[in-house]
Amino acid sequence: MQKKMKKRTRFLALLVSFFMLFSIAGTQQAMAYVINKDELVTPNENDIVPDNLLNWVLRYYMTRQTKNYKQIKPEDFKGLEEIYYSEGDHYDLYEFNVFVKSMEGLQYATDAYRVLLPYNKISDLSPISKLTKVNKINFKDNLITDLSDLSKLTNIQSLELGLNKIENLEPLKDMTKLEELDLPYNKISNIDVLKKFTNLKKLDLQNNKIKDITALEGLTKLDDRLILGNNQIEDITPLANLTKVKELDLSSNNLSDISVLKNLRDLKILRLSNNPKINDFAALTNLTQLDKSELWLTGTGIGDKKDDLFKVIDVNKIINRFNANNITLEDKDNVEAARNEYNALPQELKAYIPELRITGAENNISNLKKGQPTKYYEELKEFDNIADPIEIKSLKIKVVDEKGQPLKDVKFNLQNTYGDVLKTLVSDDNGIINHKVASYDQYMTEDIVVADSDKYISNVDKIRFKTDGKAKIVEVNGMAPTGKEDLKFILKARNEEIKVDKTNLENSIKEAEGKDKTAYTEESYKAMEDVLAKAKKVFADLKVTQEDVDNITKVLSDAIKALVEKVVVPETPAADTIVITAVDHNGKPLSNVDFNIKNSFNPTVSKVTSDGNGVIKYTTPSYMMYTMFTVTLADEERYSSNPKNITFSIGEDNNIVKVNNEKIGGIEDLKVNMTVLDKVAIEKENQAKIDAIKENVKDTTADNVKKNDEVVINKAVTDLEDLLANIETLTETQKADINTEIARLKEVVNVFETVKGVEEKINNLPEIDDISENDKEAIKAVENEFNAISENAKSLVSAEAKEKLNNTLKELERVINDNNNDDEITTNENNNSNVNKETANDNTVNKENNNATNKNSQNVTTPITGDNMPILALGVLMIISAIAIVSLKRRNQKRA
Repeated sequence: MQKKMKKRTRFLALLVSFFMLFSIAGTQQAMAYVINKDELVTPNENDIVPDNLLNWVLRYYMTRQTKNYKQIKPEDFKGLEEIYYSEGDHYDLYEFNVFVKSMEGLQYATDAYRVLLPYNKISDLSPISKLTKVNKINFKDNLITDLSDLSKLTNIQSLELGLNKIENLEPLKDMTKLEELDLPYNKISNIDVLKKFTNLKKLDLQNNKIKDITALEGLTKLDDRLILGNNQIEDITPLANLTKVKELDLSSNNLSDISVLKNLRDLKILRLSNNPKINDFAALTNLTQLDKSELWLTGTGIGDKKDDLFKVIDVNKIINRFNANNITLEDKDNVEAARNEYNALPQELKAYIPELRITGAENNISNLKKGQPTKYYEELKEFDNIADPIEIKSLKIKVVDEKGQPLKDVKFNLQNTYGDVLKTLVSDDNGIINHKVASYDQYMTEDIVVADSDKYISNVDKIRFKTDGKAKIVEVNGMAPTGKEDLKFILKARNEEIKVDKTNLENSIKEAEGKDKTAYTEESYKAMEDVLAKAKKVFADLKVTQEDVDNITKVLSDAIKALVEKVVVPETPAADTIVITAVDHNGKPLSNVDFNIKNSFNPTVSKVTSDGNGVIKYTTPSYMMYTMFTVTLADEERYSSNPKNITFSIGEDNNIVKVNNEKIGGIEDLKVNMTVLDKVAIEKENQAKIDAIKENVKDTTADNVKKNDEVVINKAVTDLEDLLANIETLTETQKADINTEIARLKEVVNVFETVKGVEEKINNLPEIDDISENDKEAIKAVENEFNAISENAKSLVSAEAKEKLNNTLKELERVINDNNNDDEITTNENNNSNVNKETANDNTVNKENNNATNKNSQNVTTPITGDNMPILALGVLMIISAIAIVSLKRRNQKRA
């Protein structure tokens, strides 16, 4: 035991010296590793950290040595960003206690961002309850039961509390910034609070008592691991939308139906072991990213089917390289390969693959060869967006201007996540950057960014990619690569506005929307409808190029031209039959709408339903005469109509003589339209318009607004006000929502108005050469108004205005100082006048004395001596003062 201890001590001593070097030069951290029992002391009664282990750890940070005990005081915690200690994980290597049991004293660590104390015996979390800067906590394997003291720590992004005795998660409810949460090996049964944690990327809940996982259904940002093994889960349908998860552990639960897993196409690691009721692997056949060695099926009904499963997966990998509904002639080889591999499968495995995915592709390739339009297979819609990632070792990136024209000789930096430039990349004559990953670029995350940022503004900040241990690119912009990425930098010269003309696209969209679905064949209309949906996305995208707009405009125009009209034989109604067409607010027919028809003699109601063309027909009974009929909507909760009802009357036989109290003039008068408003559909349509407007400005607030946001914000306000004014079918909730958003956006608009007001007042300040002390009050008022606006608003004030204000304040200060100097000079002049008078008197006395002296020494020249030096200096001073006074007077006259 002692030999092992010595070896470990030597190893850890080297390790700690390495870490100590970095802790001294980098982030201030309290961390310690190898424990010498002699260094553990019992802190004195005035020490604020009474736990001897924690005291030992903190002493190292505070004094850079642990041998000499020094009492810890509150001010010693200043600058401490991390507390880390985990030697309890190796307690068996020590013959004395190495567990921290109390965190008392850490309440003073108010600068801490990370508290990492796993493998200890901590139960009381109150000392850290007010450390609101903390964003990472690790108390794995402690004695924690109550999390109440963590309730105020809402900045936490990573929380690890595995191997404790926790039951209640409610105190965590406000930790909405959480990205990583580890709670394995606890006593948790209710996880409802987790539905608030929509930023989670990693979640570990294994070995608890969880049955219901409904709370997880909205956690769509989970893109790493989700560990749910060893619980009591039976239903996993809430996982249907967690399509980004790469590792999923569902082992040792009570599962039978795993069909929902077909949606989780990014899965690489899947553990289903010890779920004996799982008997079908159909849901797994399209999980083409699965690592065979990381699929656990032991203890399931399909434990011996792994090889068969991967035979099917291998065929689907080939099929996923093409899309029957969006095929090109370039896909021909992949389609042939898929057909060959499919045919080689045993018959029982073919049942797991929809053969239409291959057959449809073969048929559409045949159509393309003949110059005929391709067919859209509705039953293959679920596969439209499937594209398996591929292994790539290089990136091809386009560099274009706002019109889609290539830009050559533009410099880009290849840099790591710390911003260190690794290489310079330059676009070629075709505006292409080709970057090949080097063999040593393993497990790297690198960015490609514009180097010429002083010349260009880019549509994206960066293109980021990651590599694996084989120097292959495994992720591009957060997604697995498919080889079909359209990587593009759209650049504009600084101070130049991007202008993309969408007029033709807008006209094409309006033309497509105006087409009557019932007038064309289902197949041709569906093809146009799919293109229309793509065109609307391009139209709404603020970052598209002119090339993108022109391309989709042409495709949509072609789809409109390709519409095939139905051959419709006009139907003439009989005189005893009324034909009513139900149309929506856009004039399009509505099918499956129920109507009630009743007559004036019989309260019994007949119900009729509009057909696929929105038509209802009613023939009056032959035995009736002189009767009025009324047609109304059956479902008035969902629908409203204009007119509210339609009436028609019959005369002496069962022929119709009046419609809506008007005599009919001919058979055509028996054809009537009723506008039917589907309240649910209209509410959705209106909500889509509201959401589209709000989406463009959702991240803009009065606190973060940028100068180029003004046009977008004003347009959003105008669009929302137009909705309020022109759409009568808005619900009260929608009206309230619009008014709330308008009020929010007007706060942003007010920022611009405030900035404009301040700039105008700055620009109206006097010119520099015209400033006098009389302008002081006005200038200071403008300065105070500028200082009163928010920091964000100040950033919107033009550089020219800021410079003028600064220069104006400097000139004002100089003018004031000069005027003060003038006052001092005037005072000096008065003093000098008095001095001159005294000097004159002295000179008179001196002259008399000199005359007497000269009589005795008429032939002797008088030298400049110490006796007459003061008189000479005084004269020079008087001359200088006079010159200064004249100069100042001339300057003031010039300004006046």
